[in-house]
Amino acid sequence: MKPSLGHKKQTKLIEQFVREKMSDIPDPHGIKHVEDVVGIAQKIGTKLKISDKDKIQLEAAAWLHDIGRKKEFSIPGAKSNHAKFSAEEGKLFLSTISFPSEEADKIVEAVLEHSNREPSTTLIGKILQDADKLSRLTGRGGLIAAIQFTVAREPNELLDNLSEERLPDWRTEEFEKLLSILNFNLEWFEMLSFNESKEMCRQGYMDLKAYCDQIQDLLNKRN
Repeated sequence: MKPSLGHKKQTKLIEQFVREKMSDIPDPHGIKHVEDVVGIAQKIGTKLKISDKDKIQLEAAAWLHDIGRKKEFSIPGAKSNHAKFSAEEGKLFLSTISFPSEEADKIVEAVLEHSNREPSTTLIGKILQDADKLSRLTGRGGLIAAIQFTVAREPNELLDNLSEERLPDWRTEEFEKLLSILNFNLEWFEMLSFNESKEMCRQGYMDLKAYCDQIQDLLNKRN
């Protein structure tokens, strides 16, 4: 099944909805994370040679998977409910753009299950889970998550302007803590559902580690 003009238009509407909804959500849960997940999910889907119909559902689920973050952040005590909120808001929005109900149900199910520790019950759900984890384990998303979950520093200057002159005022022990978190997160590697995802994780982590080595070299020079 080739994506119809209707599906292409619906996917674009989903993307626009998510970008507007999450415009003020900061890293590591904001729109950059969602973009990462969409791209990673598409790569996994291509490697697995999933059907065109599944590709459509997967892309929609990837865009929608974190839209409940805004509601989660606005309600005291709502922490960890973002998947439920995302599924509810996603289901409502899909109904407003006349997304086929059977396909919408599969998208909503994948969104609802994406943060579970146990594997999703569906193919697109498993791919979405892997993509979400990979966004935290590799590349810019991995480093942003590690920085903000450990030393609570703004990472953008470091990531965009890696040089001795632009290096923020980091202490060596902070950076060592960051690296320990990156290593700790590798236990997520065992939770990935597909060998294709694990290979992407291996390569992405090596790239991230090389980047961290550059930062360590700059810290050593400064000290």
